[in-house]
Amino acid sequence: MAHHLVLYIHGMWGRSTNLDRVSTMLNSSLENHPDTIHPFAPTNFSSFKTYDGVENLGNYVIASLFEELDRLHNDGITITKISIVGYSLGGLIGRYVIGQLESAGFFDTIKPILFTTFATPHLGVKFYTYGGFFRNFLGSRLLGQTGRDLFVSEGYDSILFKMTELNSIYVKGISKFKKIFTIANIKNDRTVPFFTSYITKYNFSKHMNKLKLGMFKGFPSAQLKDLNYVEMNLVDFENSIESTDVEKEETRYALILLMAFIGFFFPIVFLVSAISSIRSNIRVNSLPEFNIVKEWELTKSVLENKKNINIPQESSHENLFRKAEHEISDITRDIIEDGVILSESESIKSGVESYIDSDTGEYDYEIDVPFAISCPSLKETVKKFENSAKNIQLDNSQICNSMELLPFDNTRLQMCDNLNKLPWLKLAVSQDSINAHQSIVARRGFGKTNQSLSLLWIWSQWAGSVFDEDS
Repeated sequence: MAHHLVLYIHGMWGRSTNLDRVSTMLNSSLENHPDTIHPFAPTNFSSFKTYDGVENLGNYVIASLFEELDRLHNDGITITKISIVGYSLGGLIGRYVIGQLESAGFFDTIKPILFTTFATPHLGVKFYTYGGFFRNFLGSRLLGQTGRDLFVSEGYDSILFKMTELNSIYVKGISKFKKIFTIANIKNDRTVPFFTSYITKYNFSKHMNKLKLGMFKGFPSAQLKDLNYVEMNLVDFENSIESTDVEKEETRYALILLMAFIGFFFPIVFLVSAISSIRSNIRVNSLPEFNIVKEWELTKSVLENKKNINIPQESSHENLFRKAEHEISDITRDIIEDGVILSESESIKSGVESYIDSDTGEYDYEIDVPFAISCPSLKETVKKFENSAKNIQLDNSQICNSMELLPFDNTRLQMCDNLNKLPWLKLAVSQDSINAHQSIVARRGFGKTNQSLSLLWIWSQWAGSVFDEDS
């Protein structure tokens, strides 16, 4: 029996509980798996600490990962496999972590299996719509080093560009995973535009009100207690068209209200973010040099019982493990993403229950809310899910025939081309949600946002099949 660690990495202003529903859904699908799954979500880089830049955040994650490997070893558990799930900024952090682990020879000891990102800005962030200049200007200046990284302010010297160079440790590392998967919101994500999470040059957002999106058929829906169904809504580009008959969404009035609300709170957000950016710069300047090779050698010596030594957690490494406060950063994120202040679910409150009858294909769960899924042909459905995620060439699809390309600069153009040379599985998801960015991983819980129930269920079943192939 092997021990498989699944590393969950949250995003901007986030916390370790943000991916609880993803983790719980995956664990429920792996109850009878021959390997023992160890979910792990670092707690040492939450809230405004996420301003510290992709490289520093990655080092926080690596330090925490090595500490966890050491802790598990002391409990008699030796990890031999690793998978990584990144949400939003967490996907970029994950790619950085993978590259650094590759440089240290980590994957010679621990086998990489699956890398998945949800709503991750793989090409960074840039707003090409009206008013984009203002948002781009502030975003690259008020979010610390992370803002400069996300907006690729340093051009070819940006860490995001370096992580796409074909001969880099980052591309070499990610290429060692059995499967790499990116899942993107095609609409209603006001934080991470579709082009950057799907890694495409096409300007979908400009044409969204004219698009008649086709959906893949034959996937099961989640049935709620009130007998309503939650559809999966996976976009089928080959059966999508641009049509003048599609009704435009009535968003103008709602947008005016949203802008007024954000305008009211903007001075507060501006001040808090500016102060946090300054504090981040001070914190980053006091960080010790993180030598990944040395740290891995220390950890590896523990795993191989050559030395009984713990990864330092104090003095020079203090900032790598220091936790941050959540409350103000939660409010900041809510205003920026939603224009409203909403309560954030800390964790799954009630116990998790599941009943699976593999003979009939009936799956009953209670994760925040009770729901049921009927899938008599699970193997065929999982195979269809992966086939639906094959990286199709949008250049050859009808929907992009008259769609213009985004005005990428040379840096982003090369980033896009390089990333698309990797064997990504890609899925576009259409969610009728106030903010699809948080609902894609049910960050606030299925009781408040259940739009991703079916998606996360089938993804977890598919991930389980990938794990099975390696058992």
